[in-house]
Amino acid sequence: MLEFKPHKRISAKEALQHDWIVKYSKTEIDKQVKRRTLDNLRNFSGSSKLKQAALAFIASHLTKDEEKRDLDKIFKEIDINGDGQLSKEEVLLGYE
Repeated sequence: MLEFKPHKRISAKEALQHDWIVKYSKTEIDKQVKRRTLDNLRNFSGSSKLKQAALAFIASHLTKDEEKRDLDKIFKEIDINGDGQLSKEEVLLGYE
């Protein structure tokens, strides 16, 4: 799964069937650990470069070109001050 070259990586289906994933997916995780993990995700800084990189990676790999264009257009419409970042207020106004 960690192979640098995409053509050498196993597929998501193969990964889900891998012995290690199967073994540990059945392991029950402590509720306190789950809660702390969720709290950490909630508190993950919006300006974090890692978060921005992760979101950019997800957006670029999980959307089609047409969807990307549509999302970019929507983003630019919501980004009122044009700073390339959406504030809470901009998101709320865009949602309305």
